[in-house]
Amino acid sequence: MKRIDLAAWPRRSHYSFFRSLAQPHFMVATELEARAFRAHARAEGLPLFLALAFAATTAVNAVPELRTRFRGAFGREEVVEHAALHPSVTVPLPGGLFNFCILDVHRDFGVFAREGRERIAAAEQADGLRDESGGRDDLVFLTSLPWLRFTALTFCTGGPDDCIPRVAWGRLSDADGRTALPVAVHAHHALADGLHLSRFLDALQAVLDDPAAHLGGRTG
Repeated sequence: MKRIDLAAWPRRSHYSFFRSLAQPHFMVATELEARAFRAHARAEGLPLFLALAFAATTAVNAVPELRTRFRGAFGREEVVEHAALHPSVTVPLPGGLFNFCILDVHRDFGVFAREGRERIAAAEQADGLRDESGGRDDLVFLTSLPWLRFTALTFCTGGPDDCIPRVAWGRLSDADGRTALPVAVHAHHALADGLHLSRFLDALQAVLDDPAAHLGGRTG
């Protein structure tokens, strides 16, 4: 983690403007091509949810602005850039409910998937929603909506000082030889702009286009 010198930060004026707004968040939703990614996951017996979580985490970590956080009251805050973010995912529970589950980021998908299965299995035993983040801000919030193909989405936040990005993806849909994956990404405008969300989407598409290079083969 590195601390950003606010006085020398090129983004200081943008940061100050958007920090003053009551609703400073924004979201972009689009569809990406995931035919090769899904085919690779099926052929190798890889868990699709964890594969997509790995892809999204890889893409978020490729954009420094999405790894940046502010802490403290406006005017007395510090701004930091994390070296890497860890995904906090949603895990289904009986009765149509869900729980949160924090996973560790890894460059190796095999390690990520093995640890992820264990932590998700533990989170599935909860009798309700448990937030175990403990105020951490080195996270990215990920969720899946496999029941629908969305074209827009809104996210819940903790208020104007909540600067943790969110990513959601929806149901894969086949048409005209393509496999569309709806993706939405949400960020705090004090720290990121549309350009940076576009870079995230480009990085995610690059993972989807070359799954063998990023996921490898069977994880056991």
